[in-house]
Amino acid sequence: MGIEYRLTLSVPSPVTEVARRAVGDPGVPLTPYEHLLTADLNTSHGYSLSVGPVLDAYFEAVGDAGLQSWEVAKGVSITYAVTSDATWRARAQQNILISVAGVLATGPEDVTLIHNHDYLILTRVGGVVHKFRRDTWWAGVPQADAIIPG
Repeated sequence: MGIEYRLTLSVPSPVTEVARRAVGDPGVPLTPYEHLLTADLNTSHGYSLSVGPVLDAYFEAVGDAGLQSWEVAKGVSITYAVTSDATWRARAQQNILISVAGVLATGPEDVTLIHNHDYLILTRVGGVVHKFRRDTWWAGVPQADAIIPG
């Protein structure tokens, strides 16, 4: 089973702009695929990503206080698919957080970060970042709190 993270922005933004914010490096090629933009960063970052629009979506994930749900009328979703190479996993998580931090720093959107479609890792609502699973997920990622303080 693959490892996947999904960062969802709850405001309609241009997909190309969000993809560039997520990649961070203007030299990285973005490949169009149907309604998505993709980037293969497996050899440099340990993941590939795809960015696409979200319309009238309903999400559920387990947070610290149990199951949480929310709706996104229009937004953008960034999916980070971690390479199956086990030697990359810890570094890939760190690189994903660096990408998420870049997205947070370059826009005001409300966001959610979910791990494997099940676990809520982070939200930002009204400019306030809230971390979930601090004792498990965040504690297991080197320098996680330095990358995204709070």
